[in-house]
Amino acid sequence: PLTDETINKLRDLHPISTEPIGGLPDSAVGVADIDPARLDSILRKRIHNGSAPGVSGTTGSHLLTVWENGSPAGRVGFQLLIRDICNGVFDGDLKERLLASVLVPLSKKDDGVRPVAVAEVFVRCAANYMMWLIYEDVQDFLPRTKLGVKFPVGAKPACAVLRSERDSDGKH
Repeated sequence: PLTDETINKLRDLHPISTEPIGGLPDSAVGVADIDPARLDSILRKRIHNGSAPGVSGTTGSHLLTVWENGSPAGRVGFQLLIRDICNGVFDGDLKERLLASVLVPLSKKDDGVRPVAVAEVFVRCAANYMMWLIYEDVQDFLPRTKLGVKFPVGAKPACAVLRSERDSDGKH
């Protein structure tokens, strides 16, 4: 149940940030174009899945409806929005709104709290697109690891291996 105690546990687990949200590293490569066929597939198979909405209240059903019924210019605009999210071009209030999540406290057996953050559907869509871009390359050194956004379990093991690979300059 959502009580003052639960809220205090969540605050202890996730204190309010005192630092600004960082940008992409200088070495980051941008996404030039969004493939409409791949975006269509991601919307149908990964985003329109009944998941809860983020802070905006927008769901995968909303995005798929816009995609299916929008004008050609509207579809291009949506592709550009996803591209810009992938490239990290937003800053300030818009970046904070895109990266905001709905925090849902789930009870644990030991009277603890498991925080589940529900991200904005636009960000989930962009993350799925980015996972598609790197999926085959990542499989070369993560063949049995499940990859957070595209697969269940979480991204921590994959991130650890990717950081290790990056930091070693491929000398494994």
